This record gives sequence, structure tokens and C-alpha cells, in this order.
Amino acid sequence: MSGVLPACARSEGLAGKEAMHGYVVKRGMAGNRFVQNALMDMYARLGEMDVARRIFAVIDPRDVVSWNTLITGCVVQGHVAEAFQLVTEMQLPSSSSKEEEDAIVMPNNITLMTLLPGCAALAAPARGKEIHGYAVRHALESDIAVGSALVDMYAKCGLRRQGVAKEPGCSWIELDGAIHRFMAGESAHPASAEVHAHMDALWERMRREGYTPDTSCVLHDVGEAEKAAMLRYHSEKLAIAFGLLRAPAGAAIRVAKNLRVCNDCHEAAKFISKMVGREIVLRDVRRFHHFRDGSCSCGDYW
Repeated sequence: MSGVLPACARSEGLAGKEAMHGYVVKRGMAGNRFVQNALMDMYARLGEMDVARRIFAVIDPRDVVSWNTLITGCVVQGHVAEAFQLVTEMQLPSSSSKEEEDAIVMPNNITLMTLLPGCAALAAPARGKEIHGYAVRHALESDIAVGSALVDMYAKCGLRRQGVAKEPGCSWIELDGAIHRFMAGESAHPASAEVHAHMDALWERMRREGYTPDTSCVLHDVGEAEKAAMLRYHSEKLAIAFGLLRAPAGAAIRVAKNLRVCNDCHEAAKFISKMVGREIVLRDVRRFHHFRDGSCSCGDYW
């Protein structure tokens, strides 16, 4: 039923949707949270926000989907101030919740993507900056959709110069008591020429063995070939290449990064670990990734 209701929301006419709601009640499914979320979405899409609010009021416990559904309805229907109030409320303990840990729900990337167009509609850059700060604190700024929504919000608020200032990617590796830092595409390291040459060799070998660069990780408006070239010299790839050159034979390559590892570098590390028969340990802001024989400990979910 939770799969049928979204389809009903896209069809014409309120009568059929009310009949479907009646069927849900008669079949005893009205207390199912997944069905409640779907019903709320259906009515919100119709502009029947009072009904959506009544359904929301009886959901217990509410999950992030429940909150996001009502927030989205408010933004779409022009009730942006209410949407921001809901975001505040979702982070407060609720006396109606059966479990204390269920009472507080944190905004996720969907919440931010939904709110940012509302900031633009209200020409409220201060609100947008608050969301931007939250995104940075919770490592959501690197989400492509959130980043795009931030850029769009700043542009529509007339603050093009204050759009997302992406923190430069920096990776480092410790060898023989010294820390070696690498920036994406940089050439400041004393061994940069050697490192770039080794990365070039690894890159060509990976390509021959089936690796395809994930150019969706590059947000610059450039051609595919240039995007691939930019990916080749991401900071974690350079640090890995340096480790392969200088670390003792057979030793694990241990690299740390200041940002979330991008999908392309994650895939490249898998390829490299299998090609060279070495363990690669990469710590980003999310977790530790242990690459062995072409696989990662995270199961490609991070």
C-alpha cells in the first residue's frame, strides 16, 4: 500500500485518493508508519495540508521520512516559515514518543535539499547560511545534491560570490616519522614529479584492467577528458602512489584525508590494492576503509 499511494498522488482527482484512504482505514493499516508517511505525502501533493498535518500528528514514533514529508509539503505549498519551525521541532525530545532515543530526529541531506529552495524563495540568505553551517558540521556539504542546492540558493539570493567554497582535498601519509601532505593536482611536494609519474603508470594499468573514471565526481564545467585528468591527481591517489614508492615492500599503505573519499578514489583504491597485492587503509571523515584484493571493508557503503 505504501507503494500504491505515491502513484495515486500523481493521478488526477481527490475522490479516488479519499477512497484509497478509506480502504487503508478499513483494512487496519492506518497505524502503519510507512502507510502514514505515504498518505501524508499524497495529501501534501494535493495541497491538502490540514489533512497531512492531522496524519503527521498521530504518527508515533516519527522517523526522518515522516518529518521530511511534511517539511517538503510545506515548502512546495509555500509555507516556508512552518517548514523551518518543523526542522527545529524535529530535533527536540517529544513527550509522545515511546522511546527517548526515538524522540530526536536529525535533519539529513534530503531535509537540507528541501529547505534550501525555500531560502531562495524568501530571499533569506541568513537561513541558507545556517543550513550551510549545519551541512559542514555534519559532513553533508560533500553531497552533490546538497552542494548544488547551496550554490543555487546563494545565486538566487544574489550572493554568487558566497557560494559553496569547497574545502580543498588534502591527504597525508606518515613514513619514517615524517608526515607527507598532498593536495589535489599539487606539485609542491619535493617528490611530486616522481609521484605523478608513478600515478600515471598506475592509471594506465588500471584502465587496461577495466577501471573507468567516475567523472560525475567532478563538478567543474569541463569536458570528460579534462575531468578524468583531474581525477587522476586527487590527493588520496597521490598519497597512495607515494606510499607505494617509499613504504617497505609488502607494508600496508596508510593514508588519511580531511574530506569524504569520492566514489572514484574509492574505486581506484580497490583496483590498486588488487593490482599491487597491498593493503591500503584510508581514513576519511566518515570511517576507516580497508582495501584488500579489490574489496573494501565498508562494502561500498559510506
